[in-house]
Amino acid sequence: MTSHRPTSHRQRPATTVALGLLALLGLLPACRVTAHEGPPFPLIVDRPVGPRLVSVWGDPDIGTATFFVVMEPVNGGELPAGTRVRIGVQPISGRLAEVLYDAEPQRVHYGARYIARPELDRGEMWRVRVLVEGPQGDELTAEVEATPDGSIGPIGLVLYVLPFLAAGFLWLKLVLGRRQAQGAREPALDEEGRPARTNSSQRARRGSPSGQAASNSARISSRGSTPRASR
Repeated sequence: MTSHRPTSHRQRPATTVALGLLALLGLLPACRVTAHEGPPFPLIVDRPVGPRLVSVWGDPDIGTATFFVVMEPVNGGELPAGTRVRIGVQPISGRLAEVLYDAEPQRVHYGARYIARPELDRGEMWRVRVLVEGPQGDELTAEVEATPDGSIGPIGLVLYVLPFLAAGFLWLKLVLGRRQAQGAREPALDEEGRPARTNSSQRARRGSPSGQAASNSARISSRGSTPRASR
């Protein structure tokens, strides 16, 4: 039969704290969503500009951001030659004037793709203006928030790892406490595998009437068996 041992009151707070830390660790990725890291995300998708379908993808990191302008011909036609793309960025607050950056063309198997790397000096909302210049050109506008690039640095790394270390320490302490409590409840065994008698049990046995009688009889027998010295 399997015996279920109740959890001691000393172990319950440690278990509760460990579970709370694990739940907090599960929320850490959600708290870092504002710091964008990973591939660019779409700002504008399949916007018609003349015979083109234009999509804009951005990775708006604070410092050097990255924007891609992807073009595909409408209805499987061809893109007009002589297309030029520029990207302008400006804080929505208006604290800086708009700065235009030339987007460089990249080699692709189908359509066209341009890349630009503007500078975003602060984490705030920015207006992104895409100028498609050439035959039947136009401009597109989007708004994006500049965020950190996700690099946390040495101090941030320590703060990020600290909850993991605390949870591991509490878990180890809980396991060791359970083993010590289990070892204290299990009786010690002698060389033959039988429960060993402790000093307290021996003293209790001596103090009982049967123990005193056995002790007295042992003394009498020892006196009777002692040889007397000859005169």
